[in-house]
Amino acid sequence: MTALLVDDREGSKQLLDPLMRMGLPAELTRLEFGDIAFAGRGRGGKALQIGIEYKKLAECVGSFRTGRLAGRQAPGMLQTYDFRYLLVVGSVLFDKRGRMMVRVGGRGFAPLKGNMGIGEYYKRVTNMEVQFGLSYLRTDTVRDSLR
Repeated sequence: MTALLVDDREGSKQLLDPLMRMGLPAELTRLEFGDIAFAGRGRGGKALQIGIEYKKLAECVGSFRTGRLAGRQAPGMLQTYDFRYLLVVGSVLFDKRGRMMVRVGGRGFAPLKGNMGIGEYYKRVTNMEVQFGLSYLRTDTVRDSLR
């Protein structure tokens, strides 16, 4: 089995130890695009490259706001990988006005930094899928993401 390649920068490298504890062969390296990459096999045994951009929900909203995901990361992944995924970790919560929210304390909520509405968020996610072939996956916790 070939190793999962995990980007050695902040935000990605923290995934290495949990992946290895799960028994997966993984190693740190510098990836130009994406946070995790691995080789796969397609129809007829064709070699494929798979890339995953891993973001926490607030980070994803921030990268939508700055244009970094659409301007640099997604186009680079399109050129680098045969299959591309945007894996976002965090509960997507919103209030009755459609503002994205985060849990604060046990029962409280506060607006998610970036001031994005739920409709805008899903429009941007859909744009990533249509324009760059970045399939959207979302989990509630890092543990769920690792599984």
